Amino acid sequence: MRKEMPPGSDEKTVTCRILAEFRAPQWKHFALPQRASLARMTQEQIRRPSPGIGTVAFAALCYTSPLWLGLSATMAVSHARTATMAGNVKNRAAAAGVADTLPPLVFAPVADEDNAALPYLRACEVSSRLWEQRTTSDMRQTSPNDTTASPEEAAVLDELREAARKPAFALPEKYCSRDGASDSLNAMPLMIAARQARRMLHYGQPAQAFSLACDGLRMLRHLQTAPGCWQWPAYLATNDLLWAIIEETLVQGVDASPAQLQELASCADEQLLLDYATEAILAQQYQMRRMYREFGNAPLDSGKMTFSSALQRAVLLISKISTAGRRIEANALNQTAALQASLDDIRKGRWPQPAPDVRANENTEQSWQDAPFQINDGVIKTLADCIASTRLRRIALGLFWDAHPENKSGGIKAPWRKASQISHPISGEKIRLQPRGAFQAFVVTRQSSAYSRFSDATASTEITWRVPTRIANNQ
Repeated sequence: MRKEMPPGSDEKTVTCRILAEFRAPQWKHFALPQRASLARMTQEQIRRPSPGIGTVAFAALCYTSPLWLGLSATMAVSHARTATMAGNVKNRAAAAGVADTLPPLVFAPVADEDNAALPYLRACEVSSRLWEQRTTSDMRQTSPNDTTASPEEAAVLDELREAARKPAFALPEKYCSRDGASDSLNAMPLMIAARQARRMLHYGQPAQAFSLACDGLRMLRHLQTAPGCWQWPAYLATNDLLWAIIEETLVQGVDASPAQLQELASCADEQLLLDYATEAILAQQYQMRRMYREFGNAPLDSGKMTFSSALQRAVLLISKISTAGRRIEANALNQTAALQASLDDIRKGRWPQPAPDVRANENTEQSWQDAPFQINDGVIKTLADCIASTRLRRIALGLFWDAHPENKSGGIKAPWRKASQISHPISGEKIRLQPRGAFQAFVVTRQSSAYSRFSDATASTEITWRVPTRIANNQ
């Protein structure tokens, strides 16, 4: 009827058309007053303009206002509560001595000819180019069936061995930042050295493999003075690889001199390892906090709108609006404070009992607002296993020391063996000597979950070190 009678039609024409419609047979069962009322309503509808998009949107907004107003109020309250809780965590962490960032490393001045950092940085540069040329699986492969070292690998090994024999280590100033921005210092030269040592073992050169692994451990000792400049997991992987080669070469009959055994023992110094681990683990935690903070404060892309930039804007807006980002950052701060307190106690000889992982309950306010600082027990257990491995290695080296003719004739016992360091630091389990196949082996149960290493697809539930039976039986 609107199409027949647009808004410009006169009133009489509209009224007559409507009344004629209500005289149709189908309306006969309605009483006359009802039909008159329906006619008046129809006339008002026809004269009223059709609703536009704005009118429809306004109506939908009004009808749904209880929902979005309630949601907005809930979000505002949640943001306020989260801000208060995060502020409480920040204040507690500040009282515990947790800083916002780690200061850069400072090294004593060292002459270039005595500085191990310079050749090692050159080795890192060459090995990084090798990494770009090969796939990750190729670089991690430790199969002894490979050919001899390539010229590039040989250059890396030369630089590494030169660095290992220098007396001091001091990074240039531009590499001293511990904010994770620089990747110039890495473990690739040490991985290449371990790979080459395994080749030597395969081709019947255990003495050469022993010498190369010793140089790798010397270099690791230098790198312990630069915590935070390379990752703690990388240290664990390379340390395990190099010590596994030392174990294999000694089992194959390499006659290590007392000076070499003593130097190996110095590479397995427990207190130096704890000092390094404390700084390295904390530096890694600070880098994670920095990553969370920078992601939450990242500016929106103002360039040309593309699908990727639109997706980035959406993710950043959600992270800024949501309280999850603040909760994650507060949890990271909580973890940092817990790590710092626990690691300080460990350095003093007080190993804490691992607490439940706070991330398992991160959706509850109690887990990160009011509860005492907690720590992921995996970090403590992994560090404890590393210390147990170090103690086991020192005890095994002590057997080789005692069995050496020069020391055995004089009755000189290994000076680095302590009766108090023959057990696992957390479980208290004694390191024991047990038969393993054709060998006697020092054994202690691993406390951390099995982790994948570059050398093994899976890690054993035990930490072991094989000793030739002829040496073990003489002790």
